[in-house]
Amino acid sequence: MKKEPKTEVKREMTDLLNNCKLATLSTFDGKSPYASLVGFVYITKSNSIIFATPIKGRKYHNLKSTPRAALLISEAAGSDEDFYGACALTVTGPCTEIKSADAISSYAKKFPMLEDFVRSKETAVFRLQPESFYLVHNFQEVSELHIG
Repeated sequence: MKKEPKTEVKREMTDLLNNCKLATLSTFDGKSPYASLVGFVYITKSNSIIFATPIKGRKYHNLKSTPRAALLISEAAGSDEDFYGACALTVTGPCTEIKSADAISSYAKKFPMLEDFVRSKETAVFRLQPESFYLVHNFQEVSELHIG
């Protein structure tokens, strides 16, 4: 585990949280893990991550039965250089379904093409409240930050 200056690690984490749009959400149904692509919004003020999912989907049912998740955010584009040059951030914590007009508006602002989806009665909005952050760069260098 590499020890980096805390300020630099936080800057790299914040850059990924603010600049990336898509992430891989990992949930668990009690028997099997499940990973899926989600659009997300990082809310700086509450240090939380917002994402939306259809209420009839596997993500929704998994989060209702086991309300914890891991979210992998990466800047990698799939090139050979990404093995040593790209950063990835895993965020873990509890997920709560929310009914926040501010969260929905933030999501719609970042993803205007998904505004109808996020405002639909068939969609649930969740907040992931980070407990741990794991930043990986240069292929194997891991920095950790734990909240609380």
